Amino acid sequence: MAKRKLSLKFFKKIFTSRSKHGFFIIMAVILFAIASIIIVYNFIFLVANFTKVLSPTAVKTPPPQFDIQGFEKLGLIK
Repeated sequence: MAKRKLSLKFFKKIFTSRSKHGFFIIMAVILFAIASIIIVYNFIFLVANFTKVLSPTAVKTPPPQFDIQGFEKLGLIK
């Protein structure tokens, strides 16, 4: 099996104005980079939020008491 060397002529051939391969290669690289950034950002977002949800930080607070005297002073019931 013969090994191929990448030369400058190869890249010039791909990126000539007559060839659309260069345009599609550039677009593929750009879309791959954008998709990679989105995937990494979403993964970081999920990991950060799962650690918040799964951490045991539940503190029980007593329920607020209803102020019956204050309610009667409002005079809403006749």
